[in-house]
Amino acid sequence: MVLNQTQTKKDNFELTWNHIVLETNFFLFSEEIEAFSHNVNLLEMIAIIGKINKMAKSINSDCQINTGIYFNAIESVFNETPFDDKQLEEYFTQQQAFYKFVDNAKGLIDFDMVQIPFEIEFALFGKKLSEYVELENDEKENLNNAYLPLVDKVQHRTIEIKEFIKKAKQILS
Repeated sequence: MVLNQTQTKKDNFELTWNHIVLETNFFLFSEEIEAFSHNVNLLEMIAIIGKINKMAKSINSDCQINTGIYFNAIESVFNETPFDDKQLEEYFTQQQAFYKFVDNAKGLIDFDMVQIPFEIEFALFGKKLSEYVELENDEKENLNNAYLPLVDKVQHRTIEIKEFIKKAKQILS
């Protein structure tokens, strides 16, 4: 979690072990802060996948999730350059592999809080974070509500990734 200046200056603010507070004047605009915050989420996913891969290797499992596309996503979000279809396919292929692991590990590990925010995926499709931030709350909710069932279908492999990409682009246009 990345906190803004107001959140960190509160009198009753208590830092817990799993929070990082970064105070910097480097980011001047809210969309830069938003992009940085989302990229921290991607780094968290990379770290979790690294642990999954290490665990799988230690038990001689062939389960390996490629983190390269997540590093590409960080660059994409920072530079506001959308993924092409091939990159989107790779991203969602790795997401499917991650959720397959999550489904198999249910009851052993709590993965409820491990999810990449939709705003990151919207950025990968080409929707600028600044555009998303400027939407009214009900517009954001409508967009998220239209996207959620589609994501659920691709995660559970009831829709092909290419069809998912096509439909997601329609929702986001």
